Amino acid sequence: MIKICFKPAQLFFGKISDSEEIIANIWGADSSWKVYGHEDGIRKASAEKRNGLDPLASKLFTGPEKPEKHKWVEPSVTDHLFYMKPENSNAKIIIEAINGFGNIFKSEV
Repeated sequence: MIKICFKPAQLFFGKISDSEEIIANIWGADSSWKVYGHEDGIRKASAEKRNGLDPLASKLFTGPEKPEKHKWVEPSVTDHLFYMKPENSNAKIIIEAINGFGNIFKSEV
């Protein structure tokens, strides 16, 4: 049996403006992926998959002060964003992503 897997090209974690949600931007994630949030070592919640704008791309490439030279880098809606709101924003937060092959990726926010 051949097992094919690749590590996500980007794991970006950040908070959305006024809310306390954390975004996990996991390139290559599809509907088979499961994403969980851990607070102080305890699994607290499943992250909700939503369509949206890549927050890092928006920060880097959106706005009138950004170079107009490369219009193709303007952010567009993507389907590999996972959102969760921690119960305790002061906790040590780990995001755990499990792909369809059962491979586990973890990153501290």
